[in-house]
Amino acid sequence: MGEAYEIVYSGNPVKTVHTNSYINAIKSAAYWYNKSKKEKRSSVEVLRRVHFVPYMYTNEDGLFFYPVTKKDGDIRFFRLKGETLKECIEEVRTRKLHRRDNSRGAIKRISEMKNSLEAAEKLSESLEGFTWIGFRGLRLKRSTLTGDLLLDNKNKFLLFNLAWLKLNTEQDIIVKLRAFVLKSVNNSHVLSKSKGNSGNSG
Repeated sequence: MGEAYEIVYSGNPVKTVHTNSYINAIKSAAYWYNKSKKEKRSSVEVLRRVHFVPYMYTNEDGLFFYPVTKKDGDIRFFRLKGETLKECIEEVRTRKLHRRDNSRGAIKRISEMKNSLEAAEKLSESLEGFTWIGFRGLRLKRSTLTGDLLLDNKNKFLLFNLAWLKLNTEQDIIVKLRAFVLKSVNNSHVLSKSKGNSGNSG
């Protein structure tokens, strides 16, 4: 199905596109780009979620956006000025954007985002000591599909359970990460041995 991209026109989401390519998402927004040129004041953004911090979105230029649900149910994306996620979370708080949000549990969003960012940073620091190719290019993703960590090789995600990361030490995390490496090495050894035996039998 691919990753979900939100096409946002003048701050309002107008279309969701599922694709594995940002270029394809841009192509899907062609109508809105043309409309924007005609109206001049309007803007078009193609956004995707920041998978390790809930409620945050980003564009290809690395700018961050925060969605607010209005009383009528419509959603409006606000562009944030912060250069880092930490700065953007603080900006949401100071601009009180979460208090303008009418979606359920919106008032708790600041603490949710802070906790997720801290957990992701903790995991990133643990990953820095590994040179295994399997960890290269991975994106972190907060998930309830796992009770600890889960390696999604197909989509290049390292899924993490927020509660597990908060409760465990850096050493515990490193042990879990090392288990992924050992499993891969063992699987490669078994596969190589299997191929060797197959060749000998011929």
